Amino acid sequence: METQPIRVLLVDDHPAILDAVSAGVRAATDLELAGTARNLAEARAALGSHDGAIDVVVSDVQLAGDAEGLRLLDGMTPDGPSVLLLSSYDQPPLIRSAFERGAAGYLIKTSQVAEILDAVRTVAAGGTAFSAAMLRAIRSAPRRPS
Repeated sequence: METQPIRVLLVDDHPAILDAVSAGVRAATDLELAGTARNLAEARAALGSHDGAIDVVVSDVQLAGDAEGLRLLDGMTPDGPSVLLLSSYDQPPLIRSAFERGAAGYLIKTSQVAEILDAVRTVAAGGTAFSAAMLRAIRSAPRRPS
């Protein structure tokens, strides 16, 4: 029995990150690149045009100088795709905010592409991709102002 590949939307305003993760997704036999976006508006348009055909969104937290990755989480529905956030920042209040808004995982951009792809598989299967250190930090982190 052949399984459908995990369909991934990548959202990042850094071309090198977008290119590296896109290449990794394309090379994996169990993943399919559903599209890419460079900002929140493009991400929402891609999600709307695929109408349920995206399993996982991998998004930068910081897009266009603002926390648009968190805003993307605010617009997601419980039956929508899982969202895995990537960031240059590992600040506990930011990670807590992502967790509370429904992110399925949070990785630092220094992660290897293979680690990102493994996290995509984990969240697509219903799991989460937060390290033990991040979960400890979430519990003790102050809430970010809204």
